[in-house]
Amino acid sequence: MNKIPFEKIEEVKEEIRKELELSVSRTTSAMLFLGNGFDLSCGYRVCYNDFYNSYEFQEQVRCGSDLCNSISNMRNNELWSDLECGLYNYSKYLTTRYGEGDSFMADKFKKEFRDLKFSLLNYLNRMQKTSVEGINTMQSLFDIWSKLHPQIVTFNYTNITAASVNDASVFGPQGIIRPEKMIYQHGMIYNTRTTQSNGIHEIVLGIDDSQKVEEMHSFLYKSRQKRFNIDRLFHDMDAKRIYVIYGCSIGDSDKTYFSHLFGIEKENKIYLIYGHGEEKLKELESKIDCLTSGLDGFKKNNRVEFINSRDMCENVCRKTYEILCKTS
Repeated sequence: MNKIPFEKIEEVKEEIRKELELSVSRTTSAMLFLGNGFDLSCGYRVCYNDFYNSYEFQEQVRCGSDLCNSISNMRNNELWSDLECGLYNYSKYLTTRYGEGDSFMADKFKKEFRDLKFSLLNYLNRMQKTSVEGINTMQSLFDIWSKLHPQIVTFNYTNITAASVNDASVFGPQGIIRPEKMIYQHGMIYNTRTTQSNGIHEIVLGIDDSQKVEEMHSFLYKSRQKRFNIDRLFHDMDAKRIYVIYGCSIGDSDKTYFSHLFGIEKENKIYLIYGHGEEKLKELESKIDCLTSGLDGFKKNNRVEFINSRDMCENVCRKTYEILCKTS
């Protein structure tokens, strides 16, 4: 047997680790997507309105951040996507007012964007340490999802998702999250490997590639930020048969993900989509209708189920259980 050169050992170990991750990610036929609505349902005050009213955000306003002032003035409701839309709108505003290629305004925008991310990290880190009501209710639903042994994809930065998992296989030695079992697509504010808080460069916040801005504002694109790895996600996504979506607004800032998830070429897939109230369900149906170029036609080749998560917990759990039983 040929010996591996010493300088190549770490490289080979990394290749083996990646192969194992891919192998494990293919052993499950389900993928669970969790958005900010999941953290909210667990009782944590982590909607954007809470952040806007927080000390961390208001301190940026008091310090004269034009970006934070603009976002605060343009907010309409409590969706996380509103902040990302605010970034896009502010970029377009600067280009319209100062013209394309204004380096002074672009540098100022970039600094205020970094300060905003830092404030958001501090706020979420503080909020996830609070004691809350509601997590036991969500635990019942999470236990049902766990029967699918899903690969979990969370768009949240907090460790609330990891704390809700009752599956030892998700964690490796010393409680380190196994990326083949749980993907923090936009990064995590706490690093389970180093047991330290992550910096702003370890989280993804920004706009989708479909939201075009001038080149000097390209730092806003999620695809150009350090942790963004969409190819791996798409690879795992395509191998699944069942998709469970909870707490996701399916907004323009995440259009790349959901355009792929609801691609018109999809066949014999099962989608279980939760919305908080009838109005929210109608909004989600409308968005998916656009993504699929016609939801009715998409339903002919796939099974799509909507559940009102605002209903009583036992009703939501029962309906979820009944739908998932029919998929086996």
